[in-house]
Amino acid sequence: MKLEQIVRDPLGSFIYLERYCHFLEYPDLAKWGDFRPEYSSFSHDNPVNLFILKIPIKDVGLSFTGVTSKIVNRFITPNVAYLPVHPQIFEEKSCPIINKAVQYALAVNKLEAQPTASIRTLFVSGENPFFVKVHFPKRISSLTREVTLEDIERGRWMTNEFKRAADFSELPKDIGFFPELLGIWYEMGGNSAGAIIRDFNPYPALDKTYSLPLCSLFSKDVKSPTDKPLLFSLAEINNKKPSDYLIEEIITPHLKQWAWLVFEFGVIFNSHGQNIVLQFGEDWKVRRFDYRDFQGRLVAQQIREKKGLPLPQHFLTREKNMDFSKEISVCYDFMVGSRLYKRLLEPLKREGYDVLPLIERIRKVFAQVVGDNKKHFKNTRIYYKGLTTEWRQVDTGMAPKYR
Repeated sequence: MKLEQIVRDPLGSFIYLERYCHFLEYPDLAKWGDFRPEYSSFSHDNPVNLFILKIPIKDVGLSFTGVTSKIVNRFITPNVAYLPVHPQIFEEKSCPIINKAVQYALAVNKLEAQPTASIRTLFVSGENPFFVKVHFPKRISSLTREVTLEDIERGRWMTNEFKRAADFSELPKDIGFFPELLGIWYEMGGNSAGAIIRDFNPYPALDKTYSLPLCSLFSKDVKSPTDKPLLFSLAEINNKKPSDYLIEEIITPHLKQWAWLVFEFGVIFNSHGQNIVLQFGEDWKVRRFDYRDFQGRLVAQQIREKKGLPLPQHFLTREKNMDFSKEISVCYDFMVGSRLYKRLLEPLKREGYDVLPLIERIRKVFAQVVGDNKKHFKNTRIYYKGLTTEWRQVDTGMAPKYR
């Protein structure tokens, strides 16, 4: 995609990038999954229909955040709630909780939506556009993708805490986020299945910006694979070498933000190309990194306690007995380093750049921005989340490359 296309149609271009410009290997990884091709973002150009269950409000759970929006009124009335369900789960009748919700629904409607690279998060256009993350208890790549009560409550707390920090000017000006407005869930036998409504507009509000998913800077265009990634166009319009632009304008601010989030804000954020959206001004300067998808983020209790920051009260099951050193290794060494930074360097490598000096530059930036907090990185090897369960740590035996 060309920058001129983005200027002409910012919203349409953003949705295109969400669907077709994602991880280089993602179409191959998706073969591991259990979703049908008609519900992928890259195998066709058509929208899909979410199924919307009209359920008495007394029969569902609701979780509201502190961000107000007209979007919430589409899903909640005084007497009924509307629960979005992924079409494959509805059609296959493969989830007992959803099956029960369908059985007791007052009506079933449809809502047209655009699939994104994550498959189970879909975009709904209109006067007030939004994203819907739906329950998908099947594999996408290597993991099942449920939306449980704990997922909803984690997103609610993260949204409210990021908003509090932004409203009190604690959040750095180059960090924004996409609020999760509403969680809806249905319960059966102590288990839950639900959906999360996420605002399309980031917080705090920004005017006159172009939104680009971070992964679109380094990923090939599935529909136009011979086009160079957007990284090269952005470097050119900013009068910089692609290597300098990448290190100075993308990786350095990102690494500073990652370190602030972990060691000052107490949130271990698995930053990767899909859950960060870059906001560019009309001059194509990066104005802000906006973060989204709060379900996999962990709370570093010892950091927040030390800083006097509020802690969540109800959902810290994943944090119990958490090894902070290993978790930040999973987050930085594996997700940020081996996934994000390696992928960002890949287009340069294909163009003949020697990436070893660039890796050394990243290591120097890491040392500068992490400073004394380097003591927390006790591991000499990279850990990652195991394929069979998201929370089992596996020792790769490989040394960290980007610190």
